Amino acid sequence: MRIRITLLGELKRFAPGDEEEFELDLEPGTEVAGLIRQLGIDPGRSKIVLLNGRPVQRKQILSDSDQLTLLPAVEGG
Repeated sequence: MRIRITLLGELKRFAPGDEEEFELDLEPGTEVAGLIRQLGIDPGRSKIVLLNGRPVQRKQILSDSDQLTLLPAVEGG
């Protein structure tokens, strides 16, 4: 299955080719948490996970043509 991934902020450095958006082929049944590990991202760095524009848990299983967005913790004041 193929999904589209967007990595924002400091997470962009984990993308192949340093691109903010890219597509990736995954095994059916892959969970969001498994994808985060596969990309080499420390789970604590990705605080907000959106699947097809909606917040999801890391146990969510991905489907073909999904669009996943990962955002880092937001800091500032």
